[in-house]
Amino acid sequence: MTAQRIGGWNFDTASGELRRGNDRRRLEPRAARTLELLLEAQGGLVSQERLIAEVWDGRALSENSVPVVIS
Repeated sequence: MTAQRIGGWNFDTASGELRRGNDRRRLEPRAARTLELLLEAQGGLVSQERLIAEVWDGRALSENSVPVVIS
């Protein structure tokens, strides 16, 4: 996957950047990878365990880490 449309935005998975017209916002790497996994699920559920395994490489983290990145 290289680019995906989200509402009025285009998400470039290669650069981790959201684009809408001339507006560009680069996501931090964990937020970009989280968004990529959610898009790959095409509306399906993505477990917190999968996010931790794939975004945080299984490392221990605080209970707020996943919600903060998603928000």
